[in-house]
Amino acid sequence: MNGVSEALITQALKAMKEQGYEFASLGIASLAGLDEAGVNSNFPFLNKLLVRVFNKHTALMNFKSLYHFKKKFGPTSEEPAFLAFYPPRFKLG
Repeated sequence: MNGVSEALITQALKAMKEQGYEFASLGIASLAGLDEAGVNSNFPFLNKLLVRVFNKHTALMNFKSLYHFKKKFGPTSEEPAFLAFYPPRFKLG
């Protein structure tokens, strides 16, 4: 049924607020924001690939729909999430 997920989340957030919680998170929206200026400027090819995955591909996960689903709840703030890896040269292997 349409709207069930949204209703469950809003009721859970309401209950948390009534219990005194001041912060709630729906978690990260993977690959969101990669098309902003300066993001991954050291890895332009990888960044273009990930932006394409976010916008077009749904086989692994529907990243864009998940991002829009979370935006429906009107978040009061957004924070970037980072991935760090070693060694400094990225290799697909």
